[in-house]
Amino acid sequence: MTNMTRDFAIVGAGWLGLELAKTLVKDGKRVIATCRTEEKANQIRDNGFGVLTYHLGQDVEAIELSSLFQANTLVLNIAPGKMKEDIELFIQYMTNLVEKFMQTPRQGGNVPNVLFISTTSVYGERVREVKEGDEVEPSTISAKAHVRLEEYLHKHYPKQATVLRLAGLVGADRHPVRHLVKKSPLSAANKRVNLIDRADVIQAIQAIEDKGLWGEILHLSSQEHPSRKDYYCWAADKLGLNKPVFNDENAEDVGKTINCQQTLAKLGLTLTYASPYDILAD
Repeated sequence: MTNMTRDFAIVGAGWLGLELAKTLVKDGKRVIATCRTEEKANQIRDNGFGVLTYHLGQDVEAIELSSLFQANTLVLNIAPGKMKEDIELFIQYMTNLVEKFMQTPRQGGNVPNVLFISTTSVYGERVREVKEGDEVEPSTISAKAHVRLEEYLHKHYPKQATVLRLAGLVGADRHPVRHLVKKSPLSAANKRVNLIDRADVIQAIQAIEDKGLWGEILHLSSQEHPSRKDYYCWAADKLGLNKPVFNDENAEDVGKTINCQQTLAKLGLTLTYASPYDILAD
């Protein structure tokens, strides 16, 4: 692995990260990405970008990781996952990774930036319309960990780190209704749906880099918010699946709705999938 300066280092080449890497390469960017196993690394190596095996907690001083820390922009796309049982350790590992990235000298003295992929779950589930600057109310362990990492980034790197909070990440080939129909009967029939298509997330990340939007708190969601019952019954029918059954159809509306107009204005972006119904429109 050469020590050339990369435009992007993507930590976490999963369903979002891998497609982001492919898109950036097509856009002429130099990319290095990480995955957790050598088997996965071998599967994705022939896509025009560098690949490293890395697991959270690995020694960041390891020489084989040196090219990762010489990139100009770090896209940090790792959720607590199994480490929810030890959030303090998760946060320590994440901050160690960021510190090593930010403190590594770069060719030409380039200023490093971090894009942290966070989640709209940091806003909790109280019934309200949420805008970018609204107070966070995390209720889950994962959401609380994301808030702490957001606070760390903006305390220590207020002009170099941007947080991008995502609603439920979906695509036509990875739609939650396929999983939900297997769990029927379901609750929260009238909870509002907040989803975002992967293609729109990738467009947003490109716009953040192109416009130099650092030091920001942004969030993304489709702009229409049907109830779970209405949307997932429609989606099941669209995909030829049995419609899910909800056990509380007459319950009151619950949950937040994400208003991302400010983010879209800053990015100069129009969502390709502005409605969750668009995701399965074809």
